[in-house]
Amino acid sequence: MVDTGESIEVHLARLGVDLEDCASGTCEVDIGRKLVPQFGWISVTTEPAGLAVWLDGSRIGVSPLLRNEVDPGTHTVRVRDSRYRDAGRKGFGLRGNQHREFRFEPEARMGGIRVRAVDGKGNALAREVELDGRAAGTTPWAERVIVG
Repeated sequence: MVDTGESIEVHLARLGVDLEDCASGTCEVDIGRKLVPQFGWISVTTEPAGLAVWLDGSRIGVSPLLRNEVDPGTHTVRVRDSRYRDAGRKGFGLRGNQHREFRFEPEARMGGIRVRAVDGKGNALAREVELDGRAAGTTPWAERVIVG
């Protein structure tokens, strides 16, 4: 395959021939034809990365999704994650050999968390708090966090 620097690529075909035709047993023949893909591509990026990407109602991967092959036609792309509000969906048309890029920046679903520790008599205790395996502070403790 020879990259021409364009979105169309030129391919060379190697055809087996009789030894009488070529001393090596094969000849390289340029068939003089440009092959154009009958599909297009989409790329989907998100902030943050790692969100599920859906195309026409089917999950096709996780962002960033780069140059994913897609049949020509009318499609809908969206990203989903339970920790983020719906960033909407984007409808688009795609032709063969066309590349479309999409970016989503969904808003995080925020919630609050409060931690306190008490002994058997209801007296407040100072205790270390960990969040997702990391030290977060000492009780009483409160923080806003992404839900999920």
